[in-house]
Amino acid sequence: MVRRASYQKGHVFKRGKKGQQAYVARWRERVLRSDNSLGWVHRSTVLGSVGEIGSKTEAKRLLETRLRSMNLGRRCPQSTMSFEQFVGTVWKPSELLIGEHTHRLYDSLLRTHLFPVFGQDRLCDIQRVDLALFFGEKRRQGVSPSHINGMRAVLSKVLSAATEWGYLESNPVRGLRIGPRTPVRDREVPTEGQVRMLVAALKEPCRTLVALAALTGLRIGELLGLEWKHIDFLREELSVEQALKEGGKIGKLKTESSKARIPLSPEACQFFEQYRMSCRDPKLDSLVFQTGKGTPLNPSNLRNRDLGPMCQKLGLPHFTWHCFRHTAGTLLTDEAESMKTVQSLLRHSDIRQTSRYAHPVLSSQRRAVRKLGSRLQLFPTVPKSEEGSREGKQLTN
Repeated sequence: MVRRASYQKGHVFKRGKKGQQAYVARWRERVLRSDNSLGWVHRSTVLGSVGEIGSKTEAKRLLETRLRSMNLGRRCPQSTMSFEQFVGTVWKPSELLIGEHTHRLYDSLLRTHLFPVFGQDRLCDIQRVDLALFFGEKRRQGVSPSHINGMRAVLSKVLSAATEWGYLESNPVRGLRIGPRTPVRDREVPTEGQVRMLVAALKEPCRTLVALAALTGLRIGELLGLEWKHIDFLREELSVEQALKEGGKIGKLKTESSKARIPLSPEACQFFEQYRMSCRDPKLDSLVFQTGKGTPLNPSNLRNRDLGPMCQKLGLPHFTWHCFRHTAGTLLTDEAESMKTVQSLLRHSDIRQTSRYAHPVLSSQRRAVRKLGSRLQLFPTVPKSEEGSREGKQLTN
């Protein structure tokens, strides 16, 4: 015999001083304990002030509406496991598709911001209003919008997984507004002239790395993870299959869409060929860019010791390696290539990400406004013969 779900009406009572009283509802709710066994907990909530609700009968009607889904058996038992316990024992071991860098970022946000506030709270007790107050307090403390959006992303991922796996009924973060984002400051993107200045002034291997980063749009980790077997000089193609990860190890690419064969320009092939001539023993399975011991180069050391000081010497902004990827995206877009073509070359999974790499080019802007001005012709043009006769009349007068 199947046991029917228990029906309950709950209990309504007044609380507070005279003139400031409110109706409080109390009921029992079925929950999932941390050991996955079922149990009961008492819940309570303030329905509203006595003046707003009017009568106890109306308060009971409000409670009945709140309990309806549970009495009809539509609400699944929610977990009483703490937020920190769920992250450590359930969520982290299951999130295998997150990259190393993202894992470190999530861990930092969890330890620094989320665990101190929500760590000991039960999953079922984390309410939407608590989250709104938390994000509002972070804004008042002056935490950057990017950090706040990062916290929201981590919370949403964790609670979305809890909902999907039956630990929660719904994700309280979904649809939560945390205020307007501060406009992102436009990135300093090296111009054509600045790239030429750096390539002419830098020593190897930075010279070739800057040139290839601008010519191919590859990430610095992908360039430093290249092996000679990945370059097909005959077909003028390059195969992106691996990348240098933090810690100095060669590993998987950032995303699946990053793995691709991309065409090389004759200039890019020429830079590879020149650099190969300077290598002692360029075997097919050896790294293109390596130390004297055959280990991968450190991109931070290259930037701090060579690229950064040269930018300062030439009076240029302090460019990072990623800036040259933006140069490639900007110049490809400026050449009137379709956004889909640029997306395939930069290997973005989302075309919206590609649009962020299309920065305005001043020379193209000037050329565009000149074309616009000549096309509109708002100032009437005077024929030269007529203009000369007018000058003659003025002189005689």
